[in-house]
Amino acid sequence: MWGRKLAPSSGVKNWFQSMSGSGEARLMLQWAEWLRRCVLGDRETIFVNLDETPMAKQMPARRGYVTNQIGTLDGDWHARITTRDTRSHATLMAAVCDDALLQRHLPQLLLTKDKTLTRAEKTALANLPRPIRWLAGSSGWMTSSILKQVFTIYRREIRAIRPNAEIVMVFDVASPHVTREVFMHLNRLNLHTLLVPAGMTWLLQPLDTHVFSTLKRALHDRQARGRAASPLGILPSCNWIRIAGEAVKEVLVDRDWTHSLRGNGLHAHVVPLRATLLTFFRDVVPLLAEPLTSAQMKDLLNRPTMDRRDACLRYSMRVLEGHAAVPAARVVPFVLRRLMRLPRRMPAVVAEAVPAMVAAAGASGSDGPALPAPGAAPPRTRSGVLY
Repeated sequence: MWGRKLAPSSGVKNWFQSMSGSGEARLMLQWAEWLRRCVLGDRETIFVNLDETPMAKQMPARRGYVTNQIGTLDGDWHARITTRDTRSHATLMAAVCDDALLQRHLPQLLLTKDKTLTRAEKTALANLPRPIRWLAGSSGWMTSSILKQVFTIYRREIRAIRPNAEIVMVFDVASPHVTREVFMHLNRLNLHTLLVPAGMTWLLQPLDTHVFSTLKRALHDRQARGRAASPLGILPSCNWIRIAGEAVKEVLVDRDWTHSLRGNGLHAHVVPLRATLLTFFRDVVPLLAEPLTSAQMKDLLNRPTMDRRDACLRYSMRVLEGHAAVPAARVVPFVLRRLMRLPRRMPAVVAEAVPAMVAAAGASGSDGPALPAPGAAPPRTRSGVLY
């Protein structure tokens, strides 16, 4: 009975997994509540959820799919998909936000193993329609250095449309995501951080709870139609890029996913959680608006020896301290009504040497250049500049 109550049909895996991760999930929602109430306040805020997912070049056909052709061999009746094609894939860095207008301009990034691509595939990847982009020069896997480039790209695109908004980047705690260099780069970019606990992305990450299943279904259907349109039931080598771009544009670019973030508690305003979360966190609503301690951050990261609290919360703490700072004293401008040019003062060494030079010139009887008297005003040019 307990399993039924805590595991409705909307996607909870099992009761034991739910109970094991409930503490970390509560910490994430507490972190989000602290950001919303104490740090962000009434400021314009954008929540952005990032995550990687594989995009197979050819997904296995479902049972019962055959090609519409007349063949001589039994194998000709079925779609020809090699094991190599099903195992080779590109990595999609997908992103969703709680702003419908911004979602249409949010970059969707493709990472590939460049040394296995043909020239035609590289050309097709380079010509993908915006905001879908190909990050060239990678091995197809996400690393900390590539992730820093990804955050820089997203910040630039969001600032172009929402220049005054505070940006909260929501992502999971995979090993390349939680290095110190990544967190310090986020602080330099003035981006807030919110981490999804390990093993709880199926419940708390909008991309996993709402988006990826729809994306994979659209990708599979388009690949099946592409094979059906081929006389031999084979998807041409470069068509996987066009099909992947069409699926990403249909699901991620042209749709509004604001409800997925709001339902998971990722929004600037207090909104009702979706039914699964309300059932899961029935005993902790309302949540505490407090920053996480070092011990709580280690529990959320599921890494007891890794202390990342200061790096994660540095920019958020700086914004919070700015709210509580004493306002600066008023600066009264002081304007000079008139600027006067004063004569240049003669150096002491020159003033002492002038009488001796005059006496020496008189003793020699020469008619050298007349030296100015010590008390006389220095001559000026027509423009007023001193000699």
